[in-house]
Amino acid sequence: MKEYLQRYLQTHGYPEEAQAALIHCYSALEKAPEGHAFFALVSAYEQDKLTGYGDALKQVRACAKSVSQHPYVAELLFFLCLTRHAKQRYMEKGISLRIYEDSMADLAYKLEECMLVYGIPGTFVGDWFPRFFELTRFALGRLQFEIEPFRHSYENKEKNFVLGPKSRVINVHIPRSGAPLDREACRASYREAAAFFAEDADAIAFVCHSWLLYPAHASMLAEQSRIRLFASDYELLEWRDDPGNEDLWRLFDCLYDGNPDHLPGNTSLRRAYIDRLRAGQATGWGYGLYVPGVNRASL
Repeated sequence: MKEYLQRYLQTHGYPEEAQAALIHCYSALEKAPEGHAFFALVSAYEQDKLTGYGDALKQVRACAKSVSQHPYVAELLFFLCLTRHAKQRYMEKGISLRIYEDSMADLAYKLEECMLVYGIPGTFVGDWFPRFFELTRFALGRLQFEIEPFRHSYENKEKNFVLGPKSRVINVHIPRSGAPLDREACRASYREAAAFFAEDADAIAFVCHSWLLYPAHASMLAEQSRIRLFASDYELLEWRDDPGNEDLWRLFDCLYDGNPDHLPGNTSLRRAYIDRLRAGQATGWGYGLYVPGVNRASL
């Protein structure tokens, strides 16, 4: 496994600092009896017997503590070790190698976030990853998708279209991939997801819960900004202010200490948010619905 891990990190372009930290953590776990539970969890996944990722991550953190390793590093290491068998599972399900590689790339995206926010080559969102390894969440082009129950009731009488609170719809995530949020790339992702989930969804209906859909962007950002163009595909069904500013780390790559002057203002988006915070205004999120050809333009 160590040789596989070293090859994976190298061929997928992980930073040298991260490679060193991850291999060091692996070696520490391998050498200590207290770390054997970590490898038992990896083995359980390879035998298709791993259930309860919440409990597994608790064990991973405990193993890390027992060998004086940071839990963020150990959590990322755990999922990296699962990539080998995950590839086999994707292939057995007839899912393309491209989708496997794009889905596993989220590990690298979250590594980058952790290094920026905490300076640690690991992940602080380990509970985000399981669905990629359960083969229920996939990267399809620029965006990521999974099936989930609709949160509302919705009816468009003109189009004779109805969704109920239990209707299976396609949930959308926007990964930090480094690629611009290009509208045509997103449309291509929607088309691919519509075909991919055609047998699983009750309707080709997309939902998104994100700070990108916060309606205040209409007054903060230019009409042709990528964020506003992305949000324009969705009919806003719900939105809320976030007095705790819990999503600001996604935008600023650092934790917010309550002082806007401490935030980096090196982009127009960041400057717009800093101005909003200085004015004592809230940040927030929105939940929207995009049904091609029903409540918005067709794909």
